[in-house]
Amino acid sequence: MATRDRRPLLIAALYVLLYVGGLGAWPAVRAQLCPSILIASSSEKANLMTTLAAEFSASNRNTWAGCGNVVTVEQVASGQAERELEQGWPDTATRPDVWAPAATTWVDLLAQRVSGTRFASEIPAERSSDSIAKSPLVIAMPDVMARTLGWPQKQPTWSEVLQLAADPKGWADKGHPELGPFRLGKTDPTTSTSGIHTLIAEYYAATADAGGMTPASVAQPDTRAFLARIEANVSHYAPTAGDFLSDLSAVGGAPSYISAIPVEEQEVFKYNAGHYQSQNLAPLPLDAIYPADGTLYADHPYLVLDAPWMDSGKRQIANDFRDWLLRSEQQARFAAAGFRDAGGHVVPGSDLGRAKGIVASLPGHTLAVPPGPVLDAIVRSWATFRKPARILIVLAAGTAAERQAVEDAVMNLGDADAVGVMVAPTKQPVSVTALKNGRADVESAIASAPLARGPTALYVTIEAAYGELSSSADPSRINAVVVIASVVDDGTPPSLIDLEVELQGTKAAVPVRIYTVALGKANRSALTAIERAAGGYVSSSPDPSSAIRTCLANF
Repeated sequence: MATRDRRPLLIAALYVLLYVGGLGAWPAVRAQLCPSILIASSSEKANLMTTLAAEFSASNRNTWAGCGNVVTVEQVASGQAERELEQGWPDTATRPDVWAPAATTWVDLLAQRVSGTRFASEIPAERSSDSIAKSPLVIAMPDVMARTLGWPQKQPTWSEVLQLAADPKGWADKGHPELGPFRLGKTDPTTSTSGIHTLIAEYYAATADAGGMTPASVAQPDTRAFLARIEANVSHYAPTAGDFLSDLSAVGGAPSYISAIPVEEQEVFKYNAGHYQSQNLAPLPLDAIYPADGTLYADHPYLVLDAPWMDSGKRQIANDFRDWLLRSEQQARFAAAGFRDAGGHVVPGSDLGRAKGIVASLPGHTLAVPPGPVLDAIVRSWATFRKPARILIVLAAGTAAERQAVEDAVMNLGDADAVGVMVAPTKQPVSVTALKNGRADVESAIASAPLARGPTALYVTIEAAYGELSSSADPSRINAVVVIASVVDDGTPPSLIDLEVELQGTKAAVPVRIYTVALGKANRSALTAIERAAGGYVSSSPDPSSAIRTCLANF
């Protein structure tokens, strides 16, 4: 590797730089002596990529003492990375040299959005088609529901599943009223690959267009009406497939929690293998439906950025690591994790080919990612169709900065969303106000909320908020209690166990979920138990502002 060939002249120059520049010049010297790359990897393969990067680095070390790994990996959701790259990745400490999103779809979207800007040059003009793994988008369903639709002998179309989601009769229309309403879950198309690919598939189903979509066809009234009807019947959203599957596992895969959730095939493999299993509760298996009218692939590209900070040493490492990942030994590691190989084939003899719920011979038809202008129009349209939320915030912030983060996050919600605030400890009913008319009042209520200085009657307030929202749940909205706490409960009844039992025992026609953000001294395990009992998810970012923003951005 280029990192091993350092001439004496370079060494002398570096010593001169240190002598003249002092310690402040050390980062530049270290970069020369210890070339390395940072890869921004999508969530579902980040752990595997981290392990492989460490193994590669162990065999390809820099010769200078004190140098770290030549390849390191950071986990960044594909949509989040796309937004960061749109802005030139402002945080230089986390700025990647290689981007490994889950799909080329994100690269195409980025290219469209930075076209004509100074950041356009960072995307290679002739982008390599190298994929390091692949996984098709499927519609994951509990086994009893998939078989009701004829699986595996029959593979329903996107249109059939989406129309069923919009049918008020739900499973009764298929002769199985005992299965209840059809609950469709979706991931965020601005962050999640399964989310953006599902949205594209919805547009294909709406236009019956096999590849000729244009911005004009995307904007057609009939198309928009179809999308609006589908989104109006979404049970709830989650940031990523992992969030959804963790919650589904926590309730044992109960069909009453969700009927269908589009995710990558690899995620179904992981779920059925127990990857998301919690509390020793073995989940009911999921089946992967490969829509008969076609689906899209997460093709996991490996994009070496043409960025100003990339030099020949970094580029050599990036190319060497890519070539190493494509060797059969490493491809077998991806196969063991439930991925297909770089060509999209199930590796013979791999666990994926024998896995329950998976049909290795499918999909039979692939949908194309629309051109950049159409893709951008599709993604931007989601804000128009997204099912509005009705949120009651339980606030027990311990610092002014946390309180400000809540206010900032609420400011980013749409005018169609409705928000109320309950400050712990209280049992007082709170009016949930549409932000279109009451944004200032909601923000004022947050800004003036007293800070929690110690243990408080948190469970009392959560119970009251849940009861308040449940008694007036709106089926046209996603109804949710969002708990933002930095202190522990003070022991006032109900106890944690009693609250869990109460939440689990609620059988509402319109579900109300609880989402939690644990800050400061909050009891994370207790809040996790509460949100699991009510079918929400925990926002796990270590940064308070990011955790609050992420939680409230997914309604």
